[in-house]
Amino acid sequence: MKHLYFTIIFIFLTVLCYGQTLPDKIIGKIPYNEDNKTFQIQVGAFAQIKNAELAYLKLKNNALNPVIKTTDLSRVLICGIPANQVYNFLIIIKQAGFNEVIIREDLPNENNNNTQTIIPKFDNSIKEEFNNSEIEQKINGLSDEEFIELLSLMEEFPERDIQFLINTVKTMKNIDNIGK
Repeated sequence: MKHLYFTIIFIFLTVLCYGQTLPDKIIGKIPYNEDNKTFQIQVGAFAQIKNAELAYLKLKNNALNPVIKTTDLSRVLICGIPANQVYNFLIIIKQAGFNEVIIREDLPNENNNNTQTIIPKFDNSIKEEFNNSEIEQKINGLSDEEFIELLSLMEEFPERDIQFLINTVKTMKNIDNIGK
């Protein structure tokens, strides 16, 4: 009887731990490892290019190689993923803060005349916000964790001033340190 309880608890814990490592919502199917195809994972589609660039930066900061494909929306994708690596990429994507993804087969002739693939150099909308040297110094002074939090806040509150968001991140860090 003890073995039965142990087995049930083990299965429950396995399922619980497994469910926390992947994004909450996966549209599409995780391919079999033996599949010869390559896949792409989409982490978002944005009306504003600035939000797509922020998602791109989050993925880039987690050692992924995303692209932005634009039509009427800017889709942030990771392309060319071998089938046996999709699961690993999903774990990293979840750790980067993305809870919804779309998995598709990566088709070589997918680009049509209405799609443009861009890799941002951050010399446009995001860099314009950071060109103030005082703000730039404050951003450079953030830890990696604080910088990711800043990016999250910028995505969540796009109407807020960057200075306000930096101060919010610093305040949150100070509050966390009080309990330590």
